[in-house]
Amino acid sequence: MTSASLRVTATAAVSDVGRRRANNEDCVLRLDHVPLLAVADGMGGAEAGEVASATAIARLAGSSAEIADRVRAARDEAGLAELRACVERAFHDAHRDIIAVAEARGTPGMGTTLVVATILSDRAVVWHVGDSRAYVLRQGTLYPLTADHSVAMLRYRRGEISEEEVRTHPDQHRLYQAVGCGPSLDVDISEVELADGDVLLLCSDGLSGPLTDARIASVLREHEDAGAAGRALVDAANAAGGPDNVSVVLATMAGERSSARVDARAGALRASVLMRGLSDADIAVVAPYLTDATVATGEVLVREGDPADPFYVVLEGRVRVTRGGVLLTDIAPGGHLGELGLATRSVRSATATALEPTHLAVLWRADFERLVLRRPAIASRLCLALLDTVGTRLRDVTARLDAVVRAATGTP
Repeated sequence: MTSASLRVTATAAVSDVGRRRANNEDCVLRLDHVPLLAVADGMGGAEAGEVASATAIARLAGSSAEIADRVRAARDEAGLAELRACVERAFHDAHRDIIAVAEARGTPGMGTTLVVATILSDRAVVWHVGDSRAYVLRQGTLYPLTADHSVAMLRYRRGEISEEEVRTHPDQHRLYQAVGCGPSLDVDISEVELADGDVLLLCSDGLSGPLTDARIASVLREHEDAGAAGRALVDAANAAGGPDNVSVVLATMAGERSSARVDARAGALRASVLMRGLSDADIAVVAPYLTDATVATGEVLVREGDPADPFYVVLEGRVRVTRGGVLLTDIAPGGHLGELGLATRSVRSATATALEPTHLAVLWRADFERLVLRRPAIASRLCLALLDTVGTRLRDVTARLDAVVRAATGTP
């Protein structure tokens, strides 16, 4: 984990019944001392939605002391893994709680969406199930951190509909999983590095339904105060028809960590061959599977003949690749090395040495396999990108061999 000096300067939580609903089935949580933020959007009718969302939030609040301990201990990758697991357990506990309440009430089918965030010194960690969302506003641009668990989004990921069709698709609000519904739960976990001036936003679909991301960003840009921004977002959703309950939770960040540095890291990841086909929300989901590494000038990152694990993306600095002492290439930010290590258990075919202090994102084979199992839709795109880059390398090698053969035989 990278060091940083960031703090939460303000938080706000606003929930409103909207213009067309009799009851507010949303429930929000804001615990500044953790910090822990959450939005739940209940479903099930006959007041069951209100009970489901309140049950999930109560379980989360009941776990807040343990979560706070994990937040304080999350100073390295091991501590961060424990934090992720702790909140994920709270989701599963809430799932069981709601099922038990539904059985006792005789209201099968009640459930809730749930999006949760905690803020560390350099990042936000986000957990979600359903179509309540998390965003970060940075330098006036809104970036999604979650992808809805809707049937329409599932069809988009399968290539059946376009991204533009998702917003108006009949299955846009039909969820394929929710907390308290079904025998099991698969919680998405995502992360985003934070910087000075960032605004973290959690919301129910009562906001993201009537308002586009561009409109949400516009409202946030108009209000520096978190409370005023939250109320303005609710007012904007109601002005757009207020078709559903609308809830927002906001946190603003300040500190010495510049957005330019964070954007440079994010840009390098987006530019890397493995991530090129992924959305910002997808990259946020991949982020927990990556670790960071820093090497000094002249330090050997990998050596020819070593086991080919892991895969590296250069975020800052430069790396020189040689084979048998012969220069092959220099890798700049956004470049990568070691993709064959993800595809097969082999050995390094070259040596990589840092030309200057270099920061890298690292994907170990074991973590890649875990990603393939837990996030198959995203992993399939990573695998296609991996095949593409391996194919490019093979074509390059074939072209070089052809050149050698033509030179040896005198063939033009």
